[in-house]
Amino acid sequence: FFFNDTATTEIYTEQIVGSVRCVQETDIRYTNVTLSNIIRCQAVNTEYSLDSLKDGVQLGFVMNGLPYLYEMFVPNDGDTAIYEGQLKPDLSTFQVLPYSPTHARIMCDFYEDENTEYSGCPRLFLKRCIKQLGDLGYEVKAAFENEFYVERVNGDNEGNELVTNFLHSHLFDEYTAFFDDLRDQLSAQGVIVEKAIKESGIGMLEVPILYQDALKAADQQIIFRETVRAVGRKHGLKVIFLPKVAKNFMGCSSHVHLSLWRDGKNILNEGPKGRNLSDTANTFIGGILEHIKALLAITAPTTMSYERIQPGKVAGALEAWGWQAREAAIRICDNVVGHSPSHFEYRPCDVTSNPYLTLGSLITAGIDGIKNNYKLPKAKQLEIWPHNEEDRKTYGLVTLPQKLSETLAYLKEDKVLLDALGYKISTTYTVSYTHLRAHETGRNLVCRLLLEKKKRLRIFILQQLQLLNQICMQSFSTH
Repeated sequence: FFFNDTATTEIYTEQIVGSVRCVQETDIRYTNVTLSNIIRCQAVNTEYSLDSLKDGVQLGFVMNGLPYLYEMFVPNDGDTAIYEGQLKPDLSTFQVLPYSPTHARIMCDFYEDENTEYSGCPRLFLKRCIKQLGDLGYEVKAAFENEFYVERVNGDNEGNELVTNFLHSHLFDEYTAFFDDLRDQLSAQGVIVEKAIKESGIGMLEVPILYQDALKAADQQIIFRETVRAVGRKHGLKVIFLPKVAKNFMGCSSHVHLSLWRDGKNILNEGPKGRNLSDTANTFIGGILEHIKALLAITAPTTMSYERIQPGKVAGALEAWGWQAREAAIRICDNVVGHSPSHFEYRPCDVTSNPYLTLGSLITAGIDGIKNNYKLPKAKQLEIWPHNEEDRKTYGLVTLPQKLSETLAYLKEDKVLLDALGYKISTTYTVSYTHLRAHETGRNLVCRLLLEKKKRLRIFILQQLQLLNQICMQSFSTH
């Protein structure tokens, strides 16, 4: 189904069938990612049927829009709870899972029927955006730079975190087996780890991976998330991708690194060596900056995201761009040699975002910048970035929206993004997913934090509640 050429499709199918038959009791996970960024799959027993490689599997349309937290049907979200569509496999993505060798994964696109694309499919949305950019003669290469927390959950050290400083070397001595296994298992799936570093949070790690074409970069993000969790479980580690685990903890980002290409050549810099952007790159990035307040609803789609995107936290919370400027939303990355830029970094993004919607929306904004010649304003290059709002105003720095409800309002007014997303995605996304998260109560937010935070903290809170209950009962008895 991925190929227009029927003969090529049949060759891929035969190769996959051959691979499956070489592995005893292999199930194939037909995987898709919903608008709410849930990785869903159906594991089909290949002993029962291999026809699904040709025909796909069925999935209810309502599953695409169910909110992550609530997991219930929301009326007027643009979808129906009755009818089903087809998940059609992208045969080129077939991969036996090294961490679960009796299972294989295959990425799927969502169709209404055998021949009709479902307009609410995030992966097909990204494909459409890639094609529109290609029609202008350009392509984007990208990679997600993920940060996450780990904590031990097995053995004598249960609940203890990795207490080391930024870039501390002791981490790699203690966790060599985890890092080696993670690198090898990602590599076996075609995902190349560039490096691994200890971030500044307690038990916080960062693992950048090599860039790929846009569609493969989004697929890689799904592979990365699943593999890190699986390898973590194997080594007795719990992996937490939450953008903000606790108030005093560093936030976890998923910065998006992008470069613009034409005719197989990186065109971010087409002038002399040094800090120069090509005219096309300037307008492409200018388009992203023009739409950035609406883009946040896609790239930072939870209430917790905005606890991370705060000024003074090196989180890209300012509506600005600059060379190596980590406080700005867009950072142009220098090469080590010659300082000529090879890519840029979109910083206000975390792992709660859907990678297909994220890359598709960034490409859409960039296309709009090229078409309308949105030139970048003057770069913000400050040695010391101000930490209070009054000083920021003095330097002409604007803080990005600090609430999800604000970014939703910008998205609902952004005709370019809404037209690209289409009625189905924009309606389902804002009503069924993000809208509900924007109106989470304090109790729901606390519950979400408790579900991901440390076991001993949960026990401590329960003990405090029991103690408070005893005090109240004693007080009641006294009076």
